[in-house]
Amino acid sequence: PTMHPQIHTAKKVQPTMHPQIYTAKKVIPTGGHVESLNATVMGMASGLRIEDIRYFVESLRNVGFSGHIILGINIDAPDELKRYLRSRKVITKPIKNTDCTFEPFFKTEQEKIKEGDDRTVRGLSVCVEPYPDVKSRWVKYPMGRDWLNDCPSCSGPVLLTDVRDVYFQDDPFGPGSPEVTTLQVFEEHPNQTTAHWLVDWPVGECKGVHLEKPMLCSGSTIGTRKDMMAYLNIMYKEMRSWLSDPKCRFKTLADDQSIHNWLFYNNEFPNALAIPNRKGIVHTVGYEIGVLYEAKNDHFKTEHNMTHDQANQQPFPGDSEKTWISSSIYGLTDEEGYFIDYDGSRSRMIHQWDRAGWWLERWMEKQEFLKVKKP
Repeated sequence: PTMHPQIHTAKKVQPTMHPQIYTAKKVIPTGGHVESLNATVMGMASGLRIEDIRYFVESLRNVGFSGHIILGINIDAPDELKRYLRSRKVITKPIKNTDCTFEPFFKTEQEKIKEGDDRTVRGLSVCVEPYPDVKSRWVKYPMGRDWLNDCPSCSGPVLLTDVRDVYFQDDPFGPGSPEVTTLQVFEEHPNQTTAHWLVDWPVGECKGVHLEKPMLCSGSTIGTRKDMMAYLNIMYKEMRSWLSDPKCRFKTLADDQSIHNWLFYNNEFPNALAIPNRKGIVHTVGYEIGVLYEAKNDHFKTEHNMTHDQANQQPFPGDSEKTWISSSIYGLTDEEGYFIDYDGSRSRMIHQWDRAGWWLERWMEKQEFLKVKKP
């Protein structure tokens, strides 16, 4: 189909353009960085397969991160997965399911059937040892605290992050990385605010407050060891409080983000700083990519009479052997397809990359820093 790139700029968002600066240095280190030796990256990977986490693990090691990687995996995870993670010097922590001790969200099988979403039902009905007093999706907070307590050498900066939808373009704590002296929480795209239902509904019902602030993503938080420990303790305490209060109990798996935003904007996190998107270690791409992806599909459906599935199969403008999307139209990547910050430098950590679909993943499969290498 004839491309009309200019119409792919989404109406909801006007990306900041920097067409003159797409010459950021390519970062594919061959060895580890001393700067990140005492740093820690940790997250929950329970239920994930090698193919689900290899972008995360391979990119983090291949860009030179020499510190601790700690991942929670199912206690009965396949031996192949355990061997793979050991080969990448990943510390694994067993995740074992158990019965929940808080008041059940579903008291009968009929209520579970009525809910209709098996994933939500399981997430609200099955808990994790030794913290059956919080939702399974929340357990990364008290367990992350325990993991740090068990790791005296984890003395440097700490990143608590999602795993499946994250990859790294540079060492998050390597040469030139912003110094970590506080707790850092990360804003999403400026158009994404706490007026979104994910925060507005739970916080409004629970606290009687309706915030209109930049949305903070609970999927990635950074801090000094001390500040991270304080953050994890505060989150866990607040979560137990919500589950014990009838007006703060919600049938959703994602309300840790509600709590995360409420606590920050209520000044409950000591020594905390909000970092604007594309101006720090973390670049959360989900909102902007989602809008651009929708605009691309709308173009092909409207202008070329395609079905939704047909439109999904069409590339972004600028797709080539070198990149997956136009740098000059969108200002989101450099000319080689790497996501960039507003100053034109390559972003260190990419979160929510999966919103871009197959076109980005095809590009990712070609990149050396994302490939599985022999240890």
